[in-house]
Amino acid sequence: MLSRAPTPFAALRDVPPSLKLVQVANNEMRHTMNYCFRILRCLLIAILVTIVAVPLWAQQPDSPAVTAILETNPSQRQLAELAEQFGAGVIEDVMEYAIAGGHVPVATAAARILGRVGTAQELLHRGARPAPLVMATRHPDRRLRIAATDAVVRLQPLRAFAGSSYIPQSLGFFAASGGVRRALVAGPSTETSRQLGGRLAAVGFEVDTAVTGRRLIRLAAASPDYELALIDASIDRPPVDLLLQQLRHDYRTADLRVGLIARSGYLDRAKRIARRDPLALAFSRPHTDEAFEWQIHQLAALAPRAFVGFEERQRHAAEALDRLAELSSAENKLYDVRRVQGSALAALYVPELSTKVVKLLGNLDTPESQRALVELASRWTQPLEVRKAAAIAFRRNTEANGILLTTQEILRQYDRYNQSEELDTNTQQILGLILDCIEASTQASRQFSICN
Repeated sequence: MLSRAPTPFAALRDVPPSLKLVQVANNEMRHTMNYCFRILRCLLIAILVTIVAVPLWAQQPDSPAVTAILETNPSQRQLAELAEQFGAGVIEDVMEYAIAGGHVPVATAAARILGRVGTAQELLHRGARPAPLVMATRHPDRRLRIAATDAVVRLQPLRAFAGSSYIPQSLGFFAASGGVRRALVAGPSTETSRQLGGRLAAVGFEVDTAVTGRRLIRLAAASPDYELALIDASIDRPPVDLLLQQLRHDYRTADLRVGLIARSGYLDRAKRIARRDPLALAFSRPHTDEAFEWQIHQLAALAPRAFVGFEERQRHAAEALDRLAELSSAENKLYDVRRVQGSALAALYVPELSTKVVKLLGNLDTPESQRALVELASRWTQPLEVRKAAAIAFRRNTEANGILLTTQEILRQYDRYNQSEELDTNTQQILGLILDCIEASTQASRQFSICN
């Protein structure tokens, strides 16, 4: 015998047609009102965050600038506290809404707030897909990226979550600063690259060159310091149109300003390619320094509010190194910071960043970290305070991990100490401290071996 289950509308069969229409209209109105209220909530909070949080939380929440604003302006402090009281769920909605609408400053401020008011359970653990805050750590805008990464670290998760590997990767990229303004020049002609590189150096850039597009992408993705790239429009592997697409699809290089340099007869094609990219312009080859400087100014004028200058990049590097040091010293080793050790080493000899790198290296159980600390401490040309910090960090590292240096590296330290007779007393003391650490660790290893 055949049977059918009642349909959802079976109960409406005996309802008068006029009442059916009212019920349907009420349902549609309810859905519409819920949608409108959600949009209105996002708009209201976005406005609140824009007015209050952008000047505050685009920076580190505990920075002196933020503290000064809050202490001198009670209304700002009250409104900031009000924004936090909406709760993590609403602020997360604001961040998603702002990202979807391209309102990056609002999203950045919302991400900073999430690091203060949310918990790891509600904001990070969302199953197999990375949560919105985690996805923001790979956003093309580096201000939003560093804010989201900092927020995730502040949430202090105790177990892995989808996208947890993004966090040390993001911090490693920001930390890998060489402390200089950098630019890229790429093209098949070494002579043209040399000329362009010389002109860039004259206006304050350190320049790296590449003869293929593939090499340029590798360089650009490895350092946060590159502010612009000048690319010969005839470059290959890949050709320039595909090269631009690949740069924009990698979150690390998506904000790179690009000037396409075209020789005679190729300028129109270069302009057509650049027209499709909001951060690219096409130029003919400059024949004078004045023309070249004009081209650089034109590139600098592209999306000026989104551009991150040298000083801010250095602040990002300092913030990233602080977070990496914090993660490396945590009892819960959720993140493998050793994977971004090479990035941190790039900043070891940057005066403003050296002590932060030293603190990080003192926590890493790797031969490279001990070798870098010994080399820094042994260089008498480096500031005394930095060398002392490196020697102390080396002692802390060896006490925790033993000696990881090779025999040749150990013998070199003895040679350095024996040849330091004419150097200053402080340098001799530092070199002696390094040998004390080596000998103490070696003796402890021997005693351990005897006992076992």
